[in-house]
Amino acid sequence: MDHLQRSLLNQFAVQPLDRMAHQRSDSEWLLEQAKSPNAVMYITHNGAIAVHEHRPVVLNNTHPACTSLPAHRVFLGCEDQKTPVFTANIDDLKQLEPHFPPITPVSLRELASKLDTHTASILAYALLMNRWHHTTRFCRQCGAALNSTQGGHVLECVSPDCGHVEFPRINPAVIMRVHSGDSILLARQQSWPDNRYSVLAGFVEPGETLEHAVQREVAEEAGLVVDRVEYHSSQPWPFPNSLMLGYSAWTNDKKLEIENDDLETALWVNAEQLTDHMNEGSIILSPPISISHRLIEDWFMQQTGRSIKEWQEIEPEHIR
Repeated sequence: MDHLQRSLLNQFAVQPLDRMAHQRSDSEWLLEQAKSPNAVMYITHNGAIAVHEHRPVVLNNTHPACTSLPAHRVFLGCEDQKTPVFTANIDDLKQLEPHFPPITPVSLRELASKLDTHTASILAYALLMNRWHHTTRFCRQCGAALNSTQGGHVLECVSPDCGHVEFPRINPAVIMRVHSGDSILLARQQSWPDNRYSVLAGFVEPGETLEHAVQREVAEEAGLVVDRVEYHSSQPWPFPNSLMLGYSAWTNDKKLEIENDDLETALWVNAEQLTDHMNEGSIILSPPISISHRLIEDWFMQQTGRSIKEWQEIEPEHIR
């Protein structure tokens, strides 16, 4: 399996839209898309998804609720070459309640496992773009206001003496499955739910490669020297605005020196030990929507010939 196929197995990584980047600088074309009767709008609410009857609110351009939406909208792309797709963030969901009573804001973390992969990916994209607009309101060079252009993908300083341009920002983070022999390293933070374990992760710092970030984070958090690093896959992660870059890393040293500021505990497990821990309930892995789960499951399948999901289906219900 190549890297593209591996990444597409990660939640939020499917690309259902043609982003039409070559057309976004054409303001007349964008206006036509915004007025198209085929256009649809995905609604977010301050980092959550607007939900009606357990489904995300998606408005067709002809829906009467569209008249009450804010003028600021972000163009996400086109689906099937004929459906323009937009998103808008609404601060007050009461604007929509006359049309969709009741509406509730739901975290995409909670919602994602109940959605098809296309919808989940579009909503992740919408959240990332809307958060960027929410947190980027003034020019970083002169403090003047910013004007949204190119369908919301460019912010330009309104000051004629400045002309600074902002582009969407994401925070790259490495997440790595550390190997030693037939074991991998799992760790937990104190703030996590009881018995929740994951692989190591951390943000990339200025001036370092992704591979150096893997080495540094493993050394800082677990006191281990990594001598081999291989890319696995990537995942957009809209909580709030990251790109997760998954790696496998290898070390010959199993002696752990835990950085207590970051981790509460860590342990080495082989596939049989992981199965025992999951059976006891002493290890609960990150949810399947996360690349952390994918990294662990990929290794588990290599070791046992079956996925964690397949193993859970034949085990007692209390451990699922």
